[in-house]
Amino acid sequence: MRGIKKRKGLVGKSAFLRTFLLLAISIFSVHLFQSSVKADQLSWTSENPTYSDSGSSTPTSELDAINCINQQVFVSPDTQPTQICIYQKDNFRYGYYQKTHNPGMWNAYTENKLVVGIGSDSKMYKVENVSYSPMPLDLSVEGDLLYRHGCAGCPWGGDLYIYKDFIRNLHREFSFTTGTTYTYDESKIKILRYPDNNQPLRVNRVDASDSGQWLVLEVIGRGIVRLDRQTMEMKQISGYTGRYGVGLDPRMEMAISDDGSHVAIAGSNTQFIAYDVNEGCGGDVDSGMSSEMSNPCPSKQLNSVVDQQYPNGYFSIHKPVFDSEGGELTFYIKEQPSSQTVKSARLVAMGYLEAKQLDYLALGDSYSSGEGDTATTSSGQKYYLAYTDENGDYSQGIPREKCHQSTRAWPFLLSDYYDISISDGKSETVACSGATIEDISAVGQYEGQGARLKGITNITQLQSDSLNDFIPGRVRQLNFVKKYNPETITVGIGGNDVGFSKKIEACVHPISGRGTCDWANTKRVTLGNQIRIQFDQIVSLYTRIKDIAGPKTKIYTIGYPQFITDSEPAACGLNAGAVNKEEREMIVQSTRYMNQIIQAASIKAGIQYLDIDNALNNGKLCEEGQEFVTGISDYGNQESYHPNSHGNWKIAQKIKQFFGNDNLQNYSSYPTGANSSMIAPVSAYFAEAMNNAEIKNTQNTQMSKDIISKNTKQSQSVGSFTFKPNSTVSRQLHSDPIDLGDVIANEDGSLDVTFNIPSNTPVGYHTLIVTGESYSGEPIELTQTILVTSDNPDDLDENGTSDTQQPCGAFLEAANVDADFDDVDDACDPEISEVSPYRVRNGGTQKGENPDYIYVERNVAATSITGVSGDHDPDSDGWAIVAQSTKSQNSGQPAHFWVDDNKVPHVSTRTSEKGCVQFTPHSLKIVEPDKLRKLKTEAKNTNTCRSEPADADVDNDSVPDNQQTLYRARNGDASNNEDPTSIYLERSSVAAEAQFGFSDYSHTNPWNLLATSHNDTTKANFVKLVMVTDEENQKVPTVLATQTKTNNKGTVVTSCIALQPQNTNTITTNNQYRKLKKATIPEGEGCE
Repeated sequence: MRGIKKRKGLVGKSAFLRTFLLLAISIFSVHLFQSSVKADQLSWTSENPTYSDSGSSTPTSELDAINCINQQVFVSPDTQPTQICIYQKDNFRYGYYQKTHNPGMWNAYTENKLVVGIGSDSKMYKVENVSYSPMPLDLSVEGDLLYRHGCAGCPWGGDLYIYKDFIRNLHREFSFTTGTTYTYDESKIKILRYPDNNQPLRVNRVDASDSGQWLVLEVIGRGIVRLDRQTMEMKQISGYTGRYGVGLDPRMEMAISDDGSHVAIAGSNTQFIAYDVNEGCGGDVDSGMSSEMSNPCPSKQLNSVVDQQYPNGYFSIHKPVFDSEGGELTFYIKEQPSSQTVKSARLVAMGYLEAKQLDYLALGDSYSSGEGDTATTSSGQKYYLAYTDENGDYSQGIPREKCHQSTRAWPFLLSDYYDISISDGKSETVACSGATIEDISAVGQYEGQGARLKGITNITQLQSDSLNDFIPGRVRQLNFVKKYNPETITVGIGGNDVGFSKKIEACVHPISGRGTCDWANTKRVTLGNQIRIQFDQIVSLYTRIKDIAGPKTKIYTIGYPQFITDSEPAACGLNAGAVNKEEREMIVQSTRYMNQIIQAASIKAGIQYLDIDNALNNGKLCEEGQEFVTGISDYGNQESYHPNSHGNWKIAQKIKQFFGNDNLQNYSSYPTGANSSMIAPVSAYFAEAMNNAEIKNTQNTQMSKDIISKNTKQSQSVGSFTFKPNSTVSRQLHSDPIDLGDVIANEDGSLDVTFNIPSNTPVGYHTLIVTGESYSGEPIELTQTILVTSDNPDDLDENGTSDTQQPCGAFLEAANVDADFDDVDDACDPEISEVSPYRVRNGGTQKGENPDYIYVERNVAATSITGVSGDHDPDSDGWAIVAQSTKSQNSGQPAHFWVDDNKVPHVSTRTSEKGCVQFTPHSLKIVEPDKLRKLKTEAKNTNTCRSEPADADVDNDSVPDNQQTLYRARNGDASNNEDPTSIYLERSSVAAEAQFGFSDYSHTNPWNLLATSHNDTTKANFVKLVMVTDEENQKVPTVLATQTKTNNKGTVVTSCIALQPQNTNTITTNNQYRKLKKATIPEGEGCE
């Protein structure tokens, strides 16, 4: 079990990109985000809560928005699709079907049905004996379906029917005229009744906690009731009820917290009330229950709190929602009955710590986590955060965790750009390599992404740590949204639901002699269908995130960057894999189609899409240089084909460019509502292939391990409701079909079987294809890309050579080229870096070196470049020391290192006494044992310390350094032991280097002191700073200030003076106390 919390990334400075320092934050007794009041101690009724609002308005259509999504679906046995608003649940979906038969005829009639789609069904099916109207209440109640049925003589409200475990109690029927239909086992219906006389409660409004355990009911004429769905125990918490039949009827809307201890009532023509529910309050629910109860639960009128913000009044409160701990309540305010907009607002219970809220949270998969940053620090460590690159040890209860969150991923860079504090925990990411839609939002039991926590006894503790410390992959990502209420969210997901990474692996590691891979050839239609069917799933995901996050949160969806080019001629590097033009085209078109699906889903859900399709242009694989993307490492390596640190920087720049003068939190063009008419787009590339092919219900599904050895029994499983119960399921391995045998699905539609890869199967990538009938009897196809290996662990690729003897291991043919001299064959080198024959570093204490000293080293393998061979390399790390510091005067932190056209290395360092000092080795002759070679000084106070372009933004203030303010002036700050009567003239350290080449003495400080007042004649009250051009055409900072003195006649006189520094040369520790001197007031200027 861990004792140290997750490391956070802090922004540092570097050339062309921002790197992050790793900081280990140990928190033992109090979590960083822990509320000041525990959830079970919260009270909404003891004191007034705190009010705040977004300041922005939302169309009133949000009030009528329901959690169903309009979709074009086929309802059996229809041959044409019907638009139905679909409610998505964990294992099924349902909606209201209405169709007029024989329109215009004497025998015309309208058919109204509740329809369902179960598990992997693509169509929907009628439920014959369940009422279609009113529609089921869309509540988060796991597998139950809730109905409020009207009752005789009940003008308001009705009986509450609970259809327990709805889909498991459906019975399938079939006829040639009606096709497949269902009936529900009516013996499983639970009607909510008074326990003492068995009469139904007359219920009007019902709402549920997000956890689904608790319901809150408005019982007409009786009051408010809380119901525990697990025990079916009821408690009356209040006698409050709306007045019906007197003027306008109330429209009550309610919320209940996940633990059932807090309830809120809102709506129109009703009160706005909060309740604290505890064991000591409330009453029994029986036939004698009335609005006049003796022990109601504590309540607080919230109207009075909102009234203070609206002295002229408001009309109604809508859609109240508690956060995960019940300490925050969000809602909409409608000011007038005719208002076209509503304002989102929130109340926070007194003592509930608002600092728990995040400013920004990133959700998603590897393209959001930063996987692909394969570079290492000077100490040889990767940039991945702790607990995201762990091999694990299940015998010790330590899971394997490979979310690969890099401190240089674009979400961290965005936080840096927009000044969202990372070190203070206001910005976080829970994106994880390999994540699917289910890993973000599905409900029910969860054993971690890829079941990484399965079998671990301390799973509860690990998941608790995950939520408190933002460790990804252990709990579903949406849980972090519930807990931390982020103001902004980015979400990038969908690629793994199609199995895209494995499909790419199959194409870049082809089976010998097979030519173009299946996914760019015979399986192209299948791939297009698998991308297309993600549309509804992604819309459902976005809608759920939007619902959980609440109205105040801005949600941005992000697509995928193109990482390889399909242009010709292609400049594919050796590490781009064995991809031909057709395969590259398939990758490009698949990425484009997935982005089109994501964009359309975003429009339909009413959230903002961020287009990064071309973010990596001019640096993709098979483009000259391909500097933004990692190539192939080794077989099965999940880091291949991902943006590297440069690529993440490019993505962040692309997003920043999208926002322009806005930012994540304040985007003026954020969508104002959903577009229910949006449908899944069609890809011309895939449509062309589909014209002459059968379109199937085909899904990418994880059914077994990704890597399977021959002649070894393997387990294969799929979840409930996938196949028709007790039906035959066929299994094959493609391309050349290899029959793996038929099996029978379980009673619940699941599959839990084994299979064996025959010994004559070629090693390499194959597609496992499982066909059968869906739960309702449709043809269905499941696919998974797997790698078949030999059962000989020493020769997995069966090429007759031990895998350890192959430079790139199994399944990758070595190029026998190492262009960057990093001892990795270029065919399996994820980043073939620009070759440098020399490098620079500071001393390593583990080597007994001075950490302040500078060491210039030569690549002993770069003989063809340096012309030197035989260098002494005592530690055999491939680098020989050609020069080093010998005293403090030639030591420091390297600021800029380069090798000139004559192959001579140079290093510059910022010093406090000499400005920027430039060094080079005394000699570049062969390095011999025990012969120390020194660095010699080439120049002092040079302009060579800045490695970044002048227009770079090193200090991340959104202004290029060569354009930002160079000087500032102020009076002294007494709290910093400065004289308030003196004037302090300062210069920006980054601007000085960018504009003048000056390396002032303290480059870690944003401002360095250039000059200050030195006596009473230069002490004054600062007014303004102007730039004046002197006789040498140089711009000189000039301070204008006022002095107040009493003359010899006793009169107080205020005058304007001008002050300038003695000079503007580089600021060093030897001259940092330069004086301000009086100067002539510039023409046209003054102290007004």
